[in-house]
Amino acid sequence: VAVALASPPTGAAGPPACRLLPPVREPPVRAFNFLIVGAQKSATTNARFVLSKHPDVWMVGRRKKGARNIPAEVKYFNVDRKYQKGLGWYHSFMEGAPPGKAVYGEKTVDYMAAGVEVLRRIHAYNPAMKLLVLLREGITEGEHVGGAGGDNY
Repeated sequence: VAVALASPPTGAAGPPACRLLPPVREPPVRAFNFLIVGAQKSATTNARFVLSKHPDVWMVGRRKKGARNIPAEVKYFNVDRKYQKGLGWYHSFMEGAPPGKAVYGEKTVDYMAAGVEVLRRIHAYNPAMKLLVLLREGITEGEHVGGAGGDNY
């Protein structure tokens, strides 16, 4: 509980008047509002890097935070053991993020192919979540994953 001291009116004697102020509320926890998802080798890491340079964007990325190494991909919504750790764990990746950014995002390529349950989890977390989906041209991807082509299709 905070107390404010008001100065006595001009010419009045005595101690200042006291009044209770409403409790100070912590600002709500910032929430992620943007995800980069996509196919493997579709430049998602580059997209994260380029977007993180914008002054209104903050992205989770590979860096040291104290003794903890922050991974390039959080994989919160698609890995059950991580999801079961709860929002406190997920939001811990935002520690050190400056306030006032328009976009707080993370990149996890696997969200795209993880299935309907992952989409439900993302929607339950933030129904207004924005997704940047990066894809590759299918034949090129097949050649990359399957080898030189030909009988591998």
